[in-house]
Amino acid sequence: MKSPTYVQREQRAPSMRYSDEQSSHYFQKGSHMKTLTQSLVALLTLSLLAACGGPATPNLVTPDGTNIEGDKGISGAVTGVNLGSNSKIAIFGAFTNVSGNKIDTQNKTIEADTTLAYSAVSGGKYGFRLPKAPQKAQAAVFNVFAFNDSNNNNAWDDGELKSKEAKITWNLVTGYTLAIDADGNPVAALTSDFKDFDFKLN
Repeated sequence: MKSPTYVQREQRAPSMRYSDEQSSHYFQKGSHMKTLTQSLVALLTLSLLAACGGPATPNLVTPDGTNIEGDKGISGAVTGVNLGSNSKIAIFGAFTNVSGNKIDTQNKTIEADTTLAYSAVSGGKYGFRLPKAPQKAQAAVFNVFAFNDSNNNNAWDDGELKSKEAKITWNLVTGYTLAIDADGNPVAALTSDFKDFDFKLN
């Protein structure tokens, strides 16, 4: 008696067919998911730009053209009858080291407060990131103001028109948190940027 012969057959999953209505439903669902994913990616990108300062808040430049690594942002408007193509924003002052000596953004000792950095004014607006403190810095008090750079040397000089000053402080513990705007109002920015710091050139 012969043993039965078994034939191994390929197992195939049952075919599935969808009606036109079901196909349309799944296509629309996929399109919605794609749109949602794109929206989430765009939102995340904007959030990252905001957290990093974004293109609206670039880093500062020293009068001689050296780029300065940035910290917290500051922005506002510049108005007035004397606003012109040579109007700029100055960061005027100095950091101080542990010995109380004045230093600039590159840790170099300076004799007196000076224009540490500047930013252009475009369309009556400005925005930049305040200078990151150099390694030896312990504290700083800056005067921030708009001025007309008559001799185009990227620094404020005696005799050049300038606005009222805002004051911004930095310390080793809390960084940039306290300020007084050009109208004399105290401002505390513990986690956010300094916004609406406006100046008038009259």
